Amino acid sequence: MKFNRAFEEIVELVLTGELKTVAWAVDNIGAAAVRIDPEEIKERLLREGHDCFTFRDLEKMIPVSYRVIQALVGDGHLATVSRRSPVKRTWHTVVKPDVFSAFRREFVPLSNLSVIRGWSSRKLRLHLDQAGFEPAFTSGNMPFYRRAEVLHLFPSE
Repeated sequence: MKFNRAFEEIVELVLTGELKTVAWAVDNIGAAAVRIDPEEIKERLLREGHDCFTFRDLEKMIPVSYRVIQALVGDGHLATVSRRSPVKRTWHTVVKPDVFSAFRREFVPLSNLSVIRGWSSRKLRLHLDQAGFEPAFTSGNMPFYRRAEVLHLFPSE
């Protein structure tokens, strides 16, 4: 038999008497004899979301590659927390919204700047280097600049 974490939680609910609807089938033995209301289980186990951002969410929101997101976390530029997925019930490493907002207000990746400017990343990097603008840091081979230092060069943002 294959069980997931929810099964353990269901057994705990049955054993602690927290379920309102529990019945026993006399024609079965052991765990097969237990009858529970699936709607009640769903209500008890389905929890609210953690309201944090997964790496895949961040990948779309910044937008940069998954590898860059992993590097940002690994290099300590984005602080993470562990939260339980409301659906799968497994632990996930996620970023709190306030942490992401602070990061987003402070830094912008070269790839975003090149889209705003309409130039290739290589051409823009050369232009920024010649103008004396150094990246604040590089993660996953992606340079990140301080937003306040470079956005005045891009009137469209």
